Amino acid sequence: MTEEKEPEEKARDLKETEVLQYPFNKKERYGACITFHPKIISSPEVDGTLSQEQQLDQLNAKRKKEREALEKMKDGSDGETEMTEEEYKNAIDQLKSIPILLDSGLFQSTKTDSNRKVKLYLPVGLTTTDGLTYTNVDMGPIGAAALNQLKGGTSVSGMVTNALATGYKSVSDLFSGNFGVGDLGKLAAVRGAQSLLGKAMPEELRNAVTLAAGVTINPNTRAMFKGVALREFQFQFKFIPRSEDEAKEVEAIIYRFRKFAYPESLELAGGVSAGYKYPNMFSINLDYYNGEGGEPIPIGTKIKDCYLKSISTNYNSSSMAYHKDGRPVEYDLTLSFSEDVALNRKDIEEGY
Repeated sequence: MTEEKEPEEKARDLKETEVLQYPFNKKERYGACITFHPKIISSPEVDGTLSQEQQLDQLNAKRKKEREALEKMKDGSDGETEMTEEEYKNAIDQLKSIPILLDSGLFQSTKTDSNRKVKLYLPVGLTTTDGLTYTNVDMGPIGAAALNQLKGGTSVSGMVTNALATGYKSVSDLFSGNFGVGDLGKLAAVRGAQSLLGKAMPEELRNAVTLAAGVTINPNTRAMFKGVALREFQFQFKFIPRSEDEAKEVEAIIYRFRKFAYPESLELAGGVSAGYKYPNMFSINLDYYNGEGGEPIPIGTKIKDCYLKSISTNYNSSSMAYHKDGRPVEYDLTLSFSEDVALNRKDIEEGY
């Protein structure tokens, strides 16, 4: 008679189940779903005794040897049972995890599916935010004039010459008393007082020039593009388990997200932590199943691989009841992700 497993051992088995999902019942009501695939990041082994060329030769030889072995297993020529197409595909995917050498001379880390998916209903209110970063810069009159010259076709060297000439003239006019006529003449005096040579004067004197003139320089503020912000995504799920098995599934789901979000500790002798190995990344797919079979229909924009930045779990947010086994009747889970790389226009054209 087979000995029944202890409850803790059963829980460990559930945590290692390939696909965890919620809800169990009435799945037809949830045609839209979101699937999270934790990725295994395979970093290259570094052998300081070998050159990069020798390490590359070893990797290529390893990849070739394992590929040949897979081919023999596929057609059964090794005398063993033939592999199915799915088994062969999975084995090839694992083979791809062997790092490759980039043109830069550095070994590239590769990412493969961990086969530990989580499939959930798509929550209400899916939001995607694209952020582009700009900053304000004050061009000043000289900078604005230089910008107009560049837009008009003036060469960069010509623009610099004209800008310097204008600046030196205003300083010369200030100290020679040749301010010109009217408000523009007053503005030239203020500009001279704020120039590099003018700043050699005491601040009180420079302020006196500005106040006496009654005019101030237009900063000619412009928006300057700085870069693209990483996209961030937040998903909120409410779990109300209808059975003990479904409650265990929910707890295993929460455990899986927490496990793959945290890094592994790199420990020295004696258990002292010297650093961290990067956490797993997640690929996220949003799909709609229309119930008629066929391929799922993608929803919204595609999402690049993400890091799981934060996890918030709220137990019994609107109830004080518990199941007989002590489990809550309600779980609220909030997940915040950040894409690994900023997008560009080509990514948008490809559906991201």
